[in-house]
Amino acid sequence: MQVAVDLLTTADALALTNKVAPYVDIIELGTPLIKNAGLSVVSAIKAAHPHLEVFADLKTADAGFLEADLAFAAGADLVTVLGSAGDATIMGAVEAGRKHGKKVVADLIGVKDRVERAREVTKLGVAFVEIHAGLDEQAQPGYSIDNLLDDGRIAGVPFSVAGGVKIDTIAAVREAGADVAVAGGAIYSAEDPAAAAKALKDALTSNLGAAPVLRQLGEAFAAGDWSTLRQTVTEDVVYVDISSGSEVSRGADSFVRGDQDWRNAFSDFEIEILSIVGDSTHAAGDFVLRGIHSGPMPTPWGDIAATGRRVELPFAMFCEVKGGKVTMVRDHYNPTLAMSQIGVDPNKL
Repeated sequence: MQVAVDLLTTADALALTNKVAPYVDIIELGTPLIKNAGLSVVSAIKAAHPHLEVFADLKTADAGFLEADLAFAAGADLVTVLGSAGDATIMGAVEAGRKHGKKVVADLIGVKDRVERAREVTKLGVAFVEIHAGLDEQAQPGYSIDNLLDDGRIAGVPFSVAGGVKIDTIAAVREAGADVAVAGGAIYSAEDPAAAAKALKDALTSNLGAAPVLRQLGEAFAAGDWSTLRQTVTEDVVYVDISSGSEVSRGADSFVRGDQDWRNAFSDFEIEILSIVGDSTHAAGDFVLRGIHSGPMPTPWGDIAATGRRVELPFAMFCEVKGGKVTMVRDHYNPTLAMSQIGVDPNKL
């Protein structure tokens, strides 16, 4: 869920985001806001909400690397480049994203053939495309968000939708397969922005099922995408190592640090997702971790120094999900197998 902050001052942006932050995943700082307040608003919002992704809607048309580099340096996690810009501009922005470990989004506002251009810019390396109808287009007679959703379905690439996302269209956005729903006026123009954001988030995540949430968690862990990983869990998430019978961590920060420690323990790190099943509130997944043990490996019995040995460790995760986020993770693996692969006697731990 992405909120588009189309206000004009940093103070107003902070006031709004402080209200809606619990119900959104991405804070988009609109083009007029950035033009009026400058990139300092990016830094201010990121400082206020470090655990949310900050989206700088630059709509870059030229100098892709330079503009994206400036926004990323200011704290942005995502920036937009116009889909109508030249390929060199888009590739430059993508290069800046790689430099900072951040993402670039191609905004298709004003693009005539959105489907074809969506496929083209995806090949250039953007994280996803924003299929976007601006305020002027939305004001035209006969405008319907269904046109955006149809283009997203046909393009077959990761996409977000912006332009008329509200409580009576959010279900259609989800059903169309959009990766991100972008709501602006439906939130900031509401009498109670927090209640409006909560209603949209609830409608977006209700009956979604737990399996996609566990898949997102697994994919974020595999990619080292810590921002997404943190957004996938609740603030008070509990992680339990069933193999040792102990609660390993409590809280989102501790959960992310634990996964970072595991990932840092291995070079050539890889997570294979074999299968995931679930119902509305619970999911179970079958995974395999592979890598070379090249750093301290955290275990409930203490860290184990690098051995340089290759590990292939099957494990299973069971999670509980509420409101589209993981509240509890139970991790199952065979510690004897893990220890034998790195040449450690588990009886001496």
